[in-house]
Amino acid sequence: MLETADELVSKAQDHAEWRYLQARHYLNSGIYENTIDGVSATFHTDSFREFLRAVDYQNEAFLIRAIIEEVETDDVFWDIGANIGTHTCYIGQLVANVVSVEPHPRTASRLAENCDLNNIDATVVESAIGSDKGTIDLHVPNNLDDELGLGTFTTRGVANSSNICTVPQTTGDDLVDNRDLATPTVMKIDVEGAEHDVLTGFDIALESCRVIFVEVHDRFVEPEAITETLTESGYEVETLHDRARENHIVAKR
Repeated sequence: MLETADELVSKAQDHAEWRYLQARHYLNSGIYENTIDGVSATFHTDSFREFLRAVDYQNEAFLIRAIIEEVETDDVFWDIGANIGTHTCYIGQLVANVVSVEPHPRTASRLAENCDLNNIDATVVESAIGSDKGTIDLHVPNNLDDELGLGTFTTRGVANSSNICTVPQTTGDDLVDNRDLATPTVMKIDVEGAEHDVLTGFDIALESCRVIFVEVHDRFVEPEAITETLTESGYEVETLHDRARENHIVAKR
């Protein structure tokens, strides 16, 4: 089937924009500063994917803004699935305490470096969080590698994916009870399909948080199960943003 003129123009525009971003990354010094709602953050951008995250937040500026609007200075913010710290490095400048969770070892190291770069005293937890303790495999699509800044690591084994490493897994309750971490009051969850497991293993957060932001990947998890868990815990749930392969919800009480 032949493509329409509009489709061809759109593809050409996308290609031109991609080349433009690649050129910007090539000329970049390896450090990039950006600002959202008056809050500035700086990131290491050695890889192209890191640069993309720093420039456009992987199209999640709306989420960072929503969290900025909700947090107060005495909040404890948990960033579960923190990647290189795109959200942590903004919110960490506004709140009293930050716990950032990232299972991929190299990404967790970069997360810590970006926290240092922004003078954020975050607790970085290099582990997956789920409904039980043990170890779990991280997978990545076969057409991708584990370049810093990649956001598609998942604990869900899917077709056309490869296991890149085995990582420790714990529960949120265990981290609070046995590692003496501060109890969250605001939480963001982006874990590529394990979001319901995070919630079922974190009863403490379901009691303590006044706001929970969740990125729901419906190819891996039933959205209704997440909504039900949150509403049964006393939250009102609404859609924050819909995208092609996932949607963002916010739960408040």
